[in-house]
Amino acid sequence: MTFKRTQAEPLSCQCNIRLTPSEMEELKDAASVAGITVSTYIRQRALGRRVAANTDMTTIRELRRIGGLLKHIHNESGGAYSQLTADTLIEIQKAIVSIGNGL
Repeated sequence: MTFKRTQAEPLSCQCNIRLTPSEMEELKDAASVAGITVSTYIRQRALGRRVAANTDMTTIRELRRIGGLLKHIHNESGGAYSQLTADTLIEIQKAIVSIGNGL
């Protein structure tokens, strides 16, 4: 995993904690799902920040892509299926909002 600096202030302080092996595995798994390091995961969670899973962001991007394709089909067909495409776009929007609220 690549470490990205998101703040100007250097990360110069350390905080050591003891964990059980199962707790450490749980943290590693959660950080892996989010696509970040264990340190970043712990820091974000401890400071009350949301941690978005890569799978959630990938799903949102895919839903947006599908919505764009659906809009393209709507435009190319001259609105032949306008009610169906409108209903589907509304459902895609709801899904994106629902996933986004969980982040």
